[in-house]
Amino acid sequence: MAGEKTSWFFRSSLQRSLKFRSRRWRRRQVVICSGFIAFFWLMTIGEDHHRLFHFLRLTQPLLFALPISYGKWRKERQLVVTSPEDFAQLEYGLGFESLSGGEQSRILATYGSGTGDFAEPEDERVEIERLKAHETAFRILRGCLLVFLAAYIVGYLWLPDRPNDPMNPRDLLDPPAWMVGIVTLVLVLPQAAWMWIEPDDVGEPRMVTMEPEA
Repeated sequence: MAGEKTSWFFRSSLQRSLKFRSRRWRRRQVVICSGFIAFFWLMTIGEDHHRLFHFLRLTQPLLFALPISYGKWRKERQLVVTSPEDFAQLEYGLGFESLSGGEQSRILATYGSGTGDFAEPEDERVEIERLKAHETAFRILRGCLLVFLAAYIVGYLWLPDRPNDPMNPRDLLDPPAWMVGIVTLVLVLPQAAWMWIEPDDVGEPRMVTMEPEA
C-alpha cells in the first residue's frame, strides 16, 4: 500500500477540475449563458403568450438560467480518490510515505476502502466569497431594477399605440416577458457574480508530481 502511486482516476479528475475551475472558464460560462438568456428573452417580447408553444418560449430564459443558478460548476472540485496515496497528495501534497505517523493514521481512517468522491469543504474563505458575491449581485440588481422601471415608465408614456400595425411599438411593453426577465435576473445574478469574481489561486487543487526515490 505504501508504495502505490496516485491513481489514474485521481490524476484525470484533478486535471479536469483544474480546467473547469479556472476563472477564464467560469467567466466564459457566464458570458455564453447570459448571451443566450438575453437573446431568448428579447425574442419573447411582443408575442401572444396564451398559446402553449409561445408560453414555452416565454420560459426559455429561465431554462438557460438554470445552468448558472443551480448548475454543478462548484461540484467540479470533487475528485475521485481510490487509495490513501490519493488522499495524501490531495490533502498534503506529499506521498503517503512522506507523512508523519499521525497524518498517515488520519488518512487511513478517512480513506477506509473503495472508491469515493472528495469535495472541497465549505470553509470560512468560501463563506466570505459567497457573501461578497451576494453583496455584489445586490448592488447590480438594484441598479438594473431602477433601469428597468425607468425604461418601462418612459415606454408606457411615450410609445404610440398602433393596433393595426404588425410592428406595434406598444408590444414592447409586454408585462409577462418583463416579469420573466426580472425573475431570471434575480435567479442568475448571485451565482454569476460568484463565478465572475472568485480568484483562481486561493483554494484551488494543484497537481503535485512525485519524484521517484533514488
